[in-house]
Amino acid sequence: MLAPLSHLLNISSLDLNLSLNSIGDVGAEYLLSPLAHLNNLSSLVLNLKYNEIGDRGAEALLAPLHHLLNLSRLDLNLKYNKIKNNGVK
Repeated sequence: MLAPLSHLLNISSLDLNLSLNSIGDVGAEYLLSPLAHLNNLSSLVLNLKYNEIGDRGAEALLAPLHHLLNLSRLDLNLKYNKIKNNGVK
């Protein structure tokens, strides 16, 4: 999964607006996993509102973030998804 992003390994800022794409839980599981390899990333802005993401997808989105040791800014918009209390623990 990392191969398509290999030319981006040295970026420090990433801003993705993927709202209204019906990503769902499965899409969320694949979306951020390659980002764990972007060691220089210091700013990450993700607009994922209206994507039918549930608890499983929310957990998958957040899992790779602990690998981003240089991350000083995170702006994550998950409004209007299907995330319940379990997805935000």
